[in-house]
Amino acid sequence: MARHDILTITASRGSIHRAQCWISNPGIRHVIDTGVVKARTHHPTTGLDVLRVEKVSKAQAWQRTGRAGREAAGKCYRIYTKEEFERMKEMPVPEIQRCSLAGVALQLLAIGVDITSFDFMDKPPKEAVDVAVTCLEKLDAVKARQIGNWAPAETFGKEDSEIQISDIGSPEEIYPRSPPQLTTLGRTMSLFPLDPRFTKVILASAEHQCLEEALTVVALLSGESVFTDPPAKRQQAYVARSRFASPEGDHVMLLNVFRAYSNTKQKKAWCHENFLHHRNLEYAASVRQQLATLAERANLEKASCGTNTEQLRKALLEGLYDNLAELQRDQTYLTVSSKQPVAIHPSSTLHGSKPSLILFTEIVATGRCYLRGLSVIDSSWLAEKGFNIGKHD
Repeated sequence: MARHDILTITASRGSIHRAQCWISNPGIRHVIDTGVVKARTHHPTTGLDVLRVEKVSKAQAWQRTGRAGREAAGKCYRIYTKEEFERMKEMPVPEIQRCSLAGVALQLLAIGVDITSFDFMDKPPKEAVDVAVTCLEKLDAVKARQIGNWAPAETFGKEDSEIQISDIGSPEEIYPRSPPQLTTLGRTMSLFPLDPRFTKVILASAEHQCLEEALTVVALLSGESVFTDPPAKRQQAYVARSRFASPEGDHVMLLNVFRAYSNTKQKKAWCHENFLHHRNLEYAASVRQQLATLAERANLEKASCGTNTEQLRKALLEGLYDNLAELQRDQTYLTVSSKQPVAIHPSSTLHGSKPSLILFTEIVATGRCYLRGLSVIDSSWLAEKGFNIGKHD
C-alpha cells in the first residue's frame, strides 16, 4: 500500500489527533490506532496543567475507525487486544471537567454571566470553578471577592448554644463570597481568545516594551511544536536546533527561530534544512497576525525589545508566575506552587544546565514529571513586582 494511504494515530509530541477531528483526510484507506491519546488535565489542588498519555475511550476508538476508508473501502488496525478495548471507558471525560476554567470564566464574566452559578451541561467540579476565579484574581482580571456577613434565617432569634450545624450549613453557605466582577484589565483581557495567563503576558509586554516579541512567543506556544525530531536523523536535528539555542531558555529560542524564518525567502526549503515544521510555523505566523490585530484594538503600544530579551522574560513572569520551579540543594527541582518534584525535559535548551529559578509553560508526565518551555528567571524580578515565593504553598 502507498505510504500516504496510512494514517497512524499516536500520542507523540506534535501529533494532531487527525482521526478524531471533523476534517477528512483525503486518500486515507488504513488507520493504525495505538489506543492512546495525549490529554491535558488541570489539577485544581496544584493549579497546574499536566500533559500525560492516556488510554482512549471506546467512543474515541470508534471515531478513529470511522476515518478509514471514507472515500473507498478501508481498514483500521488497532494495536491492542479486544480485552483491552472492553476495559476502556465508554466516553472520554468532557474537556470542561478536566481543563482549566480560567478562560471560560473570563469569557462568561465578559458577557455578564456568573460562572459560580452557571448551569453547565457537563458540570465541572466546584473546586475547579473556585480555582479559575482565584487565578483571574491573581492576574488582576477580576476584583477580589468579599466575604459576606449574613447568616441563614434558620438561626434568627436563637442563642449561639441553640444553633445546630444543620441550621447553618458550611462556612461558605453562612458567609458566601460576592460574585466575581471583571476589572478594567479583565475587560481588556477578554478581547483575546487565549489562556488568560498568556493574555496577561501580552498586556505586560507593552509595559516592558516587547510587544512584538511577546506576540511571537505566545503565537508559537498556541500551536504544535515547530521542531521535528526524526529518529534516523536525531543528531542532525539536534545540531540544527542548537543554531537557535539561547542560554535564556526555550522561549527566546523560539523567538530566534521565528525571526530567522521571517527573514527567509525560501521558507519551505529552509525549514526542511533546519528540521522545522513549515506548516506549524505558517500557523504560528497566522495566529500572530490575529493577535497583533487584537493588540492594536486594545491600544497596546507597538514596541520591540530587540536583543534585550530580558524584557520578554519579565513579561512572561507576570502572566506565568505560578509556573516557577526552584533548584534545591540536592540539584533537583521543585515547583514553587505545589512543591512537586520535576526535571527539565531533555528537549529543552536548558537541559544539562542548572538555573536557580526557572519559569515553565507545561508539565509532561511520562513516568516522572518533566518541565517544558522554559525561561531563566532572576529572583530579583519577583521583588520588583511584589511576587513572593514564600506565598506559594
